[in-house]
Amino acid sequence: MLALSLPASAQNSLDLTVDGVGLSIGDSREITGIRLNFRDRAMRSVTGINATIWMPYKDHGGDVRGLALGFAAGGLGVGAGRDVRGVAFGGLGAGAGRDLKGIVVSGLGAGAGRDIKGIALGGIAAGGRDVYALSLAPAYFTIEPGGEMRGLSISAFNRIRGEQKGITIGILNYARKLSGFQFGLINIAQNKSRFKIMPFVNHAR
Repeated sequence: MLALSLPASAQNSLDLTVDGVGLSIGDSREITGIRLNFRDRAMRSVTGINATIWMPYKDHGGDVRGLALGFAAGGLGVGAGRDVRGVAFGGLGAGAGRDLKGIVVSGLGAGAGRDIKGIALGGIAAGGRDVYALSLAPAYFTIEPGGEMRGLSISAFNRIRGEQKGITIGILNYARKLSGFQFGLINIAQNKSRFKIMPFVNHAR
């Protein structure tokens, strides 16, 4: 039977569902299907498609398993307060408060509060704590202090403030601890006792 409901607890969504599966318009908590909302606050879990206009409120939001989309004037921001497993597209910003496993594409910045596993494409910048992915960000890519990078990053400035175990390609490459390769105009490996700064190629094990 089709259920048309407005949750008594919040009165903030219109749900057209059958056994919890269908279409939700507004800030619903959980749904399998399609969820349309301006900005997430109450959301806990979406399996399917979550389409929003703005990034979630700080310290709010949940998990998206499927496709996360950001719309409005060509797209603004998209993400989840916790995890994204699937694909996230945002005109300006796209990411996850915790882990992102899949593909994230953004016209401005792409990132995660903790781990990225998959592909991260940012129009300007990308980054996270631990990144095991192919990352393309024309201006800036960063790993947070104590984090780890595995895979390939192509950016004008690759700033690895943890350990780099992959490959970076850019104009300026910096790694606090290098266990891979740097290809660029200036390459800095802080952990090397000799040849910390090298032109064109730098390598350490």
